[in-house]
Amino acid sequence: MVSESLLLEQNGQHLSVSNDVVQRLGDLVGRRLVTHDDPQHGTEVRKETVSLLRAADGRRLPNSGLFPALRFLAQRGGIRLQRRVTPAIRTLPDPIHLEFLSYPQVAQFAFHTPLGRIAIHPGIKPEDVIGDLASAFPDTRIVVLGGHARQLKRIAEALCARKIRAWSITTRFLLPLLDHLEDEEIPRVICSTPREAANIDFATAGIVILLDASACQHADMQMTLSQVDAAFRLYGLFDVTRVPAPSVVDATMATFGPDIIRLQSRLEVRREVHVAWMPTPPPEIDLDLKDPNFGRRCYWHHERRNRRIKQLAKGLRSASPLNRRSFGEVERRFGQPGYTPPSVTILVDRPIHAVELSRLLPDWPVIAADESLEGLDANFCDGVRQQRREWLDGSHQIVLTSAAPRFRGETSDVVIWVGGGKSLDAIPRRWLSAAVGSSNPILIIDFLDGHNQVAKSLSRDRRREYLQNDIFPIDISAAQGRLAMFLNRQPEAHQ
Repeated sequence: MVSESLLLEQNGQHLSVSNDVVQRLGDLVGRRLVTHDDPQHGTEVRKETVSLLRAADGRRLPNSGLFPALRFLAQRGGIRLQRRVTPAIRTLPDPIHLEFLSYPQVAQFAFHTPLGRIAIHPGIKPEDVIGDLASAFPDTRIVVLGGHARQLKRIAEALCARKIRAWSITTRFLLPLLDHLEDEEIPRVICSTPREAANIDFATAGIVILLDASACQHADMQMTLSQVDAAFRLYGLFDVTRVPAPSVVDATMATFGPDIIRLQSRLEVRREVHVAWMPTPPPEIDLDLKDPNFGRRCYWHHERRNRRIKQLAKGLRSASPLNRRSFGEVERRFGQPGYTPPSVTILVDRPIHAVELSRLLPDWPVIAADESLEGLDANFCDGVRQQRREWLDGSHQIVLTSAAPRFRGETSDVVIWVGGGKSLDAIPRRWLSAAVGSSNPILIIDFLDGHNQVAKSLSRDRRREYLQNDIFPIDISAAQGRLAMFLNRQPEAHQ
């Protein structure tokens, strides 16, 4: 029940947070490493926290990304939190030329989301992403901020090659020339260092893009992004394969908020991905990882675990209500009578496990390479080879990880990971991709292997791995999950 209201003022990318707001909602802090010179012990590196809402010296911070966190804290305390943004953040017209873009989903993301990050994999060029935005919004001025003159110059040249007027600005003497240009000659994209941005009427830009989102924590970038009366929409690029430092994780949340679009490859973005956990039935098995029977007894030939896999797989494909007691989390997604059966892939890491599951699910095709069949039962091998000659609709199959890159797992709605090792190393990135016009989510089902202490520890490792890769339980979006993890790190969350 709402008992009171609070109003926050936002100017540009800066939220003004008063003592009263901090007192009622609490501060939001970020982690950082600080060096201290000690005459006796030399230089020491300490972990500290710093307020993300307000700078100690009173300067403006680009902290508007924290509004969702503050709103959550307010709702939890029965407070209605409102925000007045002056001037209003620019709106964008409907994007155009989408059929000619390499990453049309980025244009849709920018259209709907005024603040966020764009994750890119190696091989995706920043200039292609920026060029797509310039093509989709041809009447919107874009400013690209980076710290390296050569990179800025290269990006501007690449944009010019696409017939997009672009300049790189890194020295002051070039800037006055802008005042002498006709409107049709003014560059639509300006690539600039943060120090030079103030000289190009930066606050009036429609879109601002940081080539490296982590640079938002640098003092000169913070000063630029905190420009008074700015109305631009703000986005930051980052390499999804790099593990960010804790200070970067918190600083980028404060600057860009929890919304991220992950570009996988041309025309493809990351699907909505969730994970559900199934308990492994007893009996308990007291074996060490080094024991030669560990994998056999804990995973491959664990009869009750394999039977649970069979029950789950057949239940999903039957369109019958699932047993809530056994499959509680999955039942929430596929629990209504008459639901359309999802396409299901059981992913295994050992041929011997595929043999066992195939015995329990004889009508499920097994996808395996010839080299992985050596030494296995002849009838099983003949069956696998026979299935290759038949047309498979992808609705249900058992896939070996060694053959996974050649299987179109992106057509699966559910992937049951039964291997017990690192699941995200086993699931090809392409399986988690969605093409333009496709929005079907994917559910990964994993096992809480409490029947063995080592297996239980491996399950906990996988749980952390999922969270670090923005994969959260059913009904929790990636943005909600990121926000929850950020709030869980706050000191108040542990009191």
